[in-house]
Amino acid sequence: MKLPLFSMTLNVTDIIKTRDYYEKRGFYVLFGDITQYWLLMKKEDYIIGLFQRVLDGNLPPALNA
Repeated sequence: MKLPLFSMTLNVTDIIKTRDYYEKRGFYVLFGDITQYWLLMKKEDYIIGLFQRVLDGNLPPALNA
């Protein structure tokens, strides 16, 4: 049985440093525009949304069936 996709949305202070941090851990940019301060990064069944200057805070994790 395959588990559902896990996603989390993070409000970050430095999107470039945060992207580099997650790339070192095996994530890659799936979609987004760093010039507009948002990226979606993926590794296996995990997706992390990185947002700088877009959100007021973090959004809770979600399981998407």
